[in-house]
Amino acid sequence: MRDHIAAILALTPAAIGKYDTDVTDTPTFPYWVLVSPTLAQRSEVMSGSKTVDDYFQVYAYGLSADQARWCQEKMRAVLDDATPAVTGYVTEVKFSASGITAVDRDVPEPHPVYSVDTYRYRANPI
Repeated sequence: MRDHIAAILALTPAAIGKYDTDVTDTPTFPYWVLVSPTLAQRSEVMSGSKTVDDYFQVYAYGLSADQARWCQEKMRAVLDDATPAVTGYVTEVKFSASGITAVDRDVPEPHPVYSVDTYRYRANPI
């Protein structure tokens, strides 16, 4: 599963930081966080090859609402209809839904702002 997450993270534009689930104590803004379950796998063929079909979320962070939304737009541009390179799989990412934009008051000042999008990820064995 690690290969699939790494392939999605690799799509990040150079001007944006990236994190898998957890963020360092002093991130550089803007950045995004991939939040995902283990990405559900199931075997539908006798060979035991597993298809991946699940959802993940993108939390786009900025020091202002404008910066968070800019980061969200950049991530949408690279993720929607993307085909991350994972050896042995044909992959596809599709935008599914947008969520809220909010201030994260659980983090010390300056409080970052985040915007949330949900994507569907599918990977079929070759």
